[in-house]
Amino acid sequence: MTDHTITDRQMQCVVTLFLLGSLILVGYNKELNQDSWASFLIAAVIILPIICVYSRIVYLYPGQNIFEVLTKIFGNIAGKILSFLMVLYSIYLGALIFKNFSQAIRILNLPDMPEILIFTFLLLASSFSVANGPENIGRLSKYIQPIFVVSIFATVIIGFKDMNFNNIKPILNTDFKIMLNESFTLCAVSFGEIVVCLPLFASVSSLTNPLKTFLKGIGVATAIFIIVSLRNILILGTPSEDMFYFPSYEALSVLSVGDFLTRMEALISANLVMAGFIKICVCLYMASLGLTKILNFPNQKTAIIPCGLIMITLAGLLYSNTLQMIDFVQFYRYYAIPFQIILPLVILIGAEIQTRKKTSSAAT
Repeated sequence: MTDHTITDRQMQCVVTLFLLGSLILVGYNKELNQDSWASFLIAAVIILPIICVYSRIVYLYPGQNIFEVLTKIFGNIAGKILSFLMVLYSIYLGALIFKNFSQAIRILNLPDMPEILIFTFLLLASSFSVANGPENIGRLSKYIQPIFVVSIFATVIIGFKDMNFNNIKPILNTDFKIMLNESFTLCAVSFGEIVVCLPLFASVSSLTNPLKTFLKGIGVATAIFIIVSLRNILILGTPSEDMFYFPSYEALSVLSVGDFLTRMEALISANLVMAGFIKICVCLYMASLGLTKILNFPNQKTAIIPCGLIMITLAGLLYSNTLQMIDFVQFYRYYAIPFQIILPLVILIGAEIQTRKKTSSAAT
């Protein structure tokens, strides 16, 4: 266990906001039509075996972060090589989040804002948060999640008068192969990325059931995904929704309460900043912690700014427009498989073998 501790409740909030960090604003697959909400539910079911793998690793090595586990299982050299791969993934994912949010902010709110200024603001804020330890990320998540949830339900209530429930018909009329394909994409783009949260579990105090923590966080996020998807469909309708890259923003732009409360899309911008900030913090925490373990730095703070600078440099090279950002998702899901599935399975197999050997030695 590290000196910096977070509670189980805070960890659940971290998982929820991490999942909501980018997917809440990404355009939905137009082939799903009015059934996009069902793809979230299917994705949450598909990812459960992988979540069990993550939970088992945490359970077998309580109080130890994933980089310490890698060294303990595979030795110093092989452990550092695998740790380096995890660091690369967290840096790459962090760069994607920087780029996604920069694109969204510039398109929706600040079209004339230089991208480098957005990167700099996010980097300074996230670096300060990570430098104050994982407990700071946990506390922020605990305060942000209720605000996020209340704002979502408030838009549903306000938008009820603008909803047309015929927009959701016919239900589950989409070809199952198309829906399953999109669900696998969602697994890679959001649910599978939870692997980056593993180092934070070493700081959770009194963690008795990591699977329960994972499932609660995923459950809340999945419910929000479905509610937001249904809200957008009921307000915009499928033809209109397919026209926009950010349907949530467009759905809220038509909402109002009388003549005195308009421009409800500002809530989306606030949610964008809050959830995306937490996701960047988690990626930066994993990258800096891993680099610290690999290079034997005396203090993790030494690696925070270098990792952040690499992220924003890479973010500037990824793609030049929103269309490329959306199209890239189909390629990313294949790129993510080794880090989200194969490597954790290798770690679990090594952990189970080592655990059985220790049990056998203790018995004799």
